[in-house]
Amino acid sequence: MARKIQKQHGKQLLAYELGKRSEMEMWLISQGKITREGDTYYLRSTEVVNSDPTGKAKGQKAKVGDFFKVDGEENPYPNEREWFLENHRIVNPEANIWEQMPKPLEAWAVGDEFTDAMQFAVDNGLITLNDQDLQHYFKAFLWGEWLTAPCDATVVFYSVTREDGVVTKIDFNFVIKSEVESNYVVIDG
Repeated sequence: MARKIQKQHGKQLLAYELGKRSEMEMWLISQGKITREGDTYYLRSTEVVNSDPTGKAKGQKAKVGDFFKVDGEENPYPNEREWFLENHRIVNPEANIWEQMPKPLEAWAVGDEFTDAMQFAVDNGLITLNDQDLQHYFKAFLWGEWLTAPCDATVVFYSVTREDGVVTKIDFNFVIKSEVESNYVVIDG
């Protein structure tokens, strides 16, 4: 059975729209954690930082109007505008406080049986697993950048499309252990 997790109910978070020149956006730009080239932004998320200690990678790609959040490591990560607005509700617009609406999501972690979604990801080269480097165990091309995550991270599937019971498309990301422990609850599996 596939593990299912969801965001904690009532968990509030800070999120910002790219291009609005919020104080947080400007601070992260000054820190080199966000760069902008025209209408394109590059966000140096924790996964980018961990994947590229040299600092040469541009970052996860986003565009004006997309949203970003800041994780516990003070690194930004993008959320595509349409997905963000469908899955969040504004709590306090002046303070950029939002709540992500909890919904069950398929997830996979090392030690779980392979699910059809995880098998699809591996079989189609969307995720590679590296037994030789546990700090960079997971690898995938996400948001315009090669990202890695340690073996204790969780693969969270934001959507899994099945046709006649067969996986045909997935949308996923890696979530590091500390973020899973502080923001998600296991609801099944």
